[in-house]
Amino acid sequence: MKKIIAIGGGENGRMLEDGTFAPYNTKEIDEEIVKLTNKDNPNFLFICHAMESIDIQKSYYETMKKIYEDIFNCNCMDLDSSELTNEEIVDEKIKWADIIYEGGGDTEYMINLWKKTGFDKKLYEAWCDGKVISGISAGAVC
Repeated sequence: MKKIIAIGGGENGRMLEDGTFAPYNTKEIDEEIVKLTNKDNPNFLFICHAMESIDIQKSYYETMKKIYEDIFNCNCMDLDSSELTNEEIVDEKIKWADIIYEGGGDTEYMINLWKKTGFDKKLYEAWCDGKVISGISAGAVC
């Protein structure tokens, strides 16, 4: 069965620029994403290709890892945009994943990066293979 969870927006408890934390208001959606895998400890692959900065991608991943690992008992891994040109890494991580989750950011940048590297086709194949594909904000384009 093919599954896409497109999240229009929301907050995940990330640290804001002023040092405070945003509220975590996507918990019910995150819970449903995990539930759709039908696994107790699914493999969660976070991608943040809508953000150009690798540092921002890594920071966003740490926030999502706290949610999916600590709250939902997932095994977590990320696939940053610098790895997209290495087909072996991309294939290995996609094969491992039960959930592929794209964060928000710049939609046009993300789509251009995916088309340039062929990741759009890899994501489509993962969806056809029954992996839960999800994304928030720009990532909802998944």
